[in-house]
Amino acid sequence: MEQKIWNNDKNKNFEKGKAMEGLSFEQVLQFLDYDIYFQLTKQELPTETVKFVEKLIQEKCVIKEKDNTYSITVL
Repeated sequence: MEQKIWNNDKNKNFEKGKAMEGLSFEQVLQFLDYDIYFQLTKQELPTETVKFVEKLIQEKCVIKEKDNTYSITVL
């Protein structure tokens, strides 16, 4: 039964799903504990807030949408 659940097509793209959508830049910073993220991944904390979100976009944790809003991924 467990194997059927994990092999279900709906579960294959779970990490690509969006946890929150339609957020402003400031809301992304508010909802994500980005300083802990950088500590846990052993990366230097950027000095500019824009760099936080840019890095999270590169890591596919945040998506910048076409309408200039942001989405936070399930990942």
